[in-house]
Amino acid sequence: GSEMCIRDRIISVDAAENLIVIKTISGVAMAVAAALDHMAIDGLMGCIAGDDTIFLAVKDKNLTMSIKAQIEKM
Repeated sequence: GSEMCIRDRIISVDAAENLIVIKTISGVAMAVAAALDHMAIDGLMGCIAGDDTIFLAVKDKNLTMSIKAQIEKM
């Protein structure tokens, strides 16, 4: 239900260059992406969400790993 925290919905977080790909449990990718949008993470340009996958665009590839770490700590 809604009491489940974001971390419980994420299966994996992978990063390459200026892209972060998040795999979620089925059906919650859009909700997780909306939560990320509301976090106002520096350098995160936006998210595209499907059913169980989110693509995040990072402004500068030097920020990718720190943003990945922030997401993993949510």
